[in-house]
Parts: sequence; structure tokens; C-alpha cells
Amino acid sequence: MTTVTRSFRLDEKLLQKLASLARKYGQTENQLVSSWLSWRIGFDSLIPAFDGVGLTTETFGAILDMCNVDALETLASEMGRKHYKASVALFESSGEHLTFVKFATEILSKRGGWFRIEGDVDETSRELTLHHKFTTKWSVFLKGYICGAYESVSRKHLNVDITDSFIRLKLNQSEESKYRF
Repeated sequence: MTTVTRSFRLDEKLLQKLASLARKYGQTENQLVSSWLSWRIGFDSLIPAFDGVGLTTETFGAILDMCNVDALETLASEMGRKHYKASVALFESSGEHLTFVKFATEILSKRGGWFRIEGDVDETSRELTLHHKFTTKWSVFLKGYICGAYESVSRKHLNVDITDSFIRLKLNQSEESKYRF
């Protein structure tokens, strides 16, 4: 990767806050700005599909606790189908290819913060373990959402195990290559 030097005019108070945050995260100001810009540029094309409201963890957990599990899984499956298809179309419109693994790792995990993926994952991974900080209901939602996304382009069901803090996906690689995951 080639790096290029550019200059931008920024408000002094903003620069002070940037310096403070860079120290807090143990990064240089340049590293922090680069990571934020990279995140935003990577997520920008997905805003039409994933634009939404931010909630505190406590508020989100309270909302989840009030949900009916069966209705939650059904709704999640419908959303997963819709969002995955929209994401694929958005990526294709900008000349990029979106695989199922990239959807899970880059969009849902890294950009969306829905879960943390255990270990190193790439397009040849046969299993993904997704950890989260919520309850079993979030695991049920994630299972429905991810199965809906997977099944929107595959004829096979995704093998999923869930607990209260993680879900494990077992991927069928022959399906992945056939259906462009």
C-alpha cells in the first residue's frame, strides 16, 4: 500500500479531542484517523441497507428481553434475507464482490459490532464462532438473521448451534462456491 501525505484544516478543539482519544487508544492521531476513515468508507455503501438508531447496551438488552422468541427468529430471518440481498446488490453496484463470510466478518462483526468472531477467518473457513455480550434471545436473533441471509441464495440450511453468548456456524464449502458466498 502506498501512503500519501495530505493536509486538512480542522478546528483546534477537534484536534485536541483527537489527540486525547489517540492517547486513550494507544494509537497515533494518524492511525486513529485512518482507521475511522477506513471504517466509514467501507460502511458508506451499506448505509441504505443498515442505516439505523444507536442504543445503549442496557436499552437494547431490555428491548430484547421483552421479545417473543419465535417472533424474533421469524423477523430476523426475513431481515437477514432482505439485508444480504441488498448488501450484495450494493457491493456489485460499486464493482465489488460480497461473499457470505465477508458479510459476516466485515459487515456484521467489524462494521456493525453485532458480535466478535473467534479466531482467524477467511473464505476457506468451514466454521465461524460468533461471540456476543447479550442473552440467548440475541443468539436466537443472530441464528435467524444469518440463516435467512444464507438461505436467501442457497438451497441448503445452515447448521447452527447456539448458547446464551455465542453461535457456531458450520459452513458447507461446496455450497459456498456454487452460490458465491
